[in-house]
Amino acid sequence: MGKGKYLSDAEKAVIRICKDNGYSNRKTATEIGRSEGVIRNFLKKGEKYGHKTSTRGNAKLTNRQKGQIRFEATKNRLSADQIKNKLDLPVTKQHVAHVLRRSEHIRYKKLKGKPRLTKCHKDNRLKFARKYMQFKEEWKKTIFSDEKKFNLDGPDRYSCYWHDLRHKNTCRSKRNFGGGSVMVWGAFSDKGKLPLCFIGNRMDSMAYNKLLSDNLLPYVEEFFDAGFIFQQDNASIHVSKRSREWFTENSIPLLDWPACSPDCNPMENLWGILASKVYESGRQFQSILELKHCIQESWDEIDTGIPQRLVDSMPNRIFEVISHNGGHTKY
Repeated sequence: MGKGKYLSDAEKAVIRICKDNGYSNRKTATEIGRSEGVIRNFLKKGEKYGHKTSTRGNAKLTNRQKGQIRFEATKNRLSADQIKNKLDLPVTKQHVAHVLRRSEHIRYKKLKGKPRLTKCHKDNRLKFARKYMQFKEEWKKTIFSDEKKFNLDGPDRYSCYWHDLRHKNTCRSKRNFGGGSVMVWGAFSDKGKLPLCFIGNRMDSMAYNKLLSDNLLPYVEEFFDAGFIFQQDNASIHVSKRSREWFTENSIPLLDWPACSPDCNPMENLWGILASKVYESGRQFQSILELKHCIQESWDEIDTGIPQRLVDSMPNRIFEVISHNGGHTKY
């Protein structure tokens, strides 16, 4: 029988007859004058023998296509799969991602959530920064505070995107207190951390004042004779009439805090450190009690030098706000 690139129908028929009669691949190859490898390949592929395998996923991309991929990723913030489908590329989404990773200017990074800043917000942030730009040692006498929620199944979801290192970071808007499993209140100063407090999702001014009475006042009495200042955000229970009266009655001076400014509060960074410990290695929790125990344990384990370093960052935060005319900072 004549030899060709692929087996003829007659050769295929002979091979099937030989195999039905128990011939080995070597003996079958001798019968039809083909190599043993050809026989083995035909028997392995069966009906698919002779059909070319599509190379669509491994096709080469032109420089123009690679440029389009980088444009869609950084300008339109599309995922590798979205880029593949939009441009109808003859490659897999993994190939698209590989092109992006090989670019020296593009990195895949978390899309940070930051509050949307209006002109009024920026003006107030700038006013705040200019008011406290002379603060140096005063920051060491400031007590920073904040609330934080922790979920049983891990931190709030976040988005990732392909970031061009030659351009500014991209941010998305977010809302505070979107619900969660556990709410905690924390505070610290250059002197160290205050006791961590677990609070309810619907805390009112009376409960907030009691929390401060039980935790802030003892801390102040222990570490500050005079001259300290307390920082809190503008949550309704913080600035209510009852709370304002409590601060006045207890002679607690307040930092004039601008709205939508978590980047100015180093407490946010301490929360980030705490969350990384709580959710280390993608940890999830089965019960509220288990989550609370882990949060408390992780809070106690935070190195005492971290609060000091965070306080020392305040002059730089103030400078960043001024440099960005009240806009978002790198913090």
